Amino acid sequence: PASCLGCQGRQRNRAAPSGRKLTSTTPDARAASAEEPTQPEPGQRWACDFSRTFSAPDIWDNNCFVVFVEWRTLYLALYLLQQHDDFWEKTEDHIAWVRSRLGVAVTEIYTDSDPMWRNSRGAYQPDTQKAKTFSQKHWLSFTCSPPYAHQFNLAECRVSSVYGVVNCGMQYGHSAIKMWGPAAAGAPSIINIRPVPGSTRPELKGKSPQEALFGRKPTVTILAGAFMANCWAKVPGSKPSQLRANGTASVY
Repeated sequence: PASCLGCQGRQRNRAAPSGRKLTSTTPDARAASAEEPTQPEPGQRWACDFSRTFSAPDIWDNNCFVVFVEWRTLYLALYLLQQHDDFWEKTEDHIAWVRSRLGVAVTEIYTDSDPMWRNSRGAYQPDTQKAKTFSQKHWLSFTCSPPYAHQFNLAECRVSSVYGVVNCGMQYGHSAIKMWGPAAAGAPSIINIRPVPGSTRPELKGKSPQEALFGRKPTVTILAGAFMANCWAKVPGSKPSQLRANGTASVY
């Protein structure tokens, strides 16, 4: 009969999405017509994390940096900061960069339990005034990882990768401590062209973050020279003169 629970259950199973069955014990039959949650497009979801404050500022008076890691491709973007409050300005720059390069809007930023956006450790949504205002202005959400669980934040491990590249480069170039800023700014160009192991992201199939995000293989011409070696860059528009310097200390 039409009122048989078994017949109703078979009808719901036929109407359910592929790979999922609904039994007669399903509390709500509306689940049969519900759509599966869609994955965010590349560029919509980012994880971010701060570095520690360095004991000595760099040549541009920066004290720390913030990294943004794209959730699906592990693409890394780094911005130098003179103080932690510069995060909001640099995040606006990053949102504008994502919109211009990828054509999508950032919808979510995954963070740790930094007091910049959380007054209490028990809150899982931003409850500081700056975080609320920024979230409403740009139509995005901050998702905070649970306390003492920073490993859930993808950007946490990528910061250590930046430290590794910076330390190796500065040791290779015998650079002064004030050169950590230029070294950190150049670290993403190395990290983003390295293939991602299949154990970390099987769906990337050994591609580099840059290739996975932009769809083209990266160039390795930047590795042709002595990367991170000390050099002098010519000041644009300068002419040979004995009265003033024509170059500025830089890192290749």
